[in-house]
Amino acid sequence: MRSALELPCREVEGSPCPDVVLLEDEGAVAEVARSAAVPASSSSFSFRSLEDGTQYLRWPRSFDFVVSGDGTKIIGRHLGPESSEAFQTYLLSQVMSIALLLQGVDPLHATVVVVEGKGICFAAPPGSGKSTIASAFLRAGHRLLTDDLLVVDVGTGRAIGQPGIPRIKLFADSAARALQVESVFEPMNRYSSKAIYRLPVDLFHSEPVELAAMFVLGNDSGSDGIGFQRTLGMGAFLALAENTFNTMYRPPNRLGQHLKSLAAITTALPIIHTTYPRDYALLPKVVDAFVQRTFE
Repeated sequence: MRSALELPCREVEGSPCPDVVLLEDEGAVAEVARSAAVPASSSSFSFRSLEDGTQYLRWPRSFDFVVSGDGTKIIGRHLGPESSEAFQTYLLSQVMSIALLLQGVDPLHATVVVVEGKGICFAAPPGSGKSTIASAFLRAGHRLLTDDLLVVDVGTGRAIGQPGIPRIKLFADSAARALQVESVFEPMNRYSSKAIYRLPVDLFHSEPVELAAMFVLGNDSGSDGIGFQRTLGMGAFLALAENTFNTMYRPPNRLGQHLKSLAAITTALPIIHTTYPRDYALLPKVVDAFVQRTFE
């Protein structure tokens, strides 16, 4: 990326041809917003695909963004008092996923930690515990690769996970009981009690890493044991499909692109369904079990 905005990302010199350029331009976004014809009184999230391929996303009274038809440019503006942390988080997740899709990259909804130089992935719907599990790994001294949006490169036949930003989104209870490290935080938005926690440098892995396994977190909250079941074939494919990051953008070529991407990932990466006790006191035991299952 090349950005006119300050971002929590490592700067790299000598990259003349960025995949995405990020800008903040109130006038340019306002012009597209008028074309998108979203009522000013709208109180819900809005997404519009314009005739020229431009994509418009708006979070009312917070911020809105424009993504160019080829996915190479994102322009944003503030509409309300939300912090720069919130702006960056939405920009580099929901909005960035549109740019990725326009460039043929289909991201997954997963959180990844790095243990012994390998990535351990957790996939599940929002609110299912991905970030809480990751926080327990950070507390144990491991590092975060990405939270929520995961880009997997399988071009070499191996599954390579790309880094996100040194941030993790948590409810206050999970942060206090699972993360337990000093971390600055900002509210995610005015409608949620979830917050964005900035991670210290030693808890973030900023380089791509080979993924060792993907654990699909089950919703068995009453389980008092830890169970793992390797899933193959159609089961693995469907598990990934259920954890697609962006399901709102559906151009005619999306389905073929999506199927090809998921098939390649299921070939390169073990997909393992998991049940575990939802008890903060047992998180160290759960972390040990995930590590053992990954490297056995």
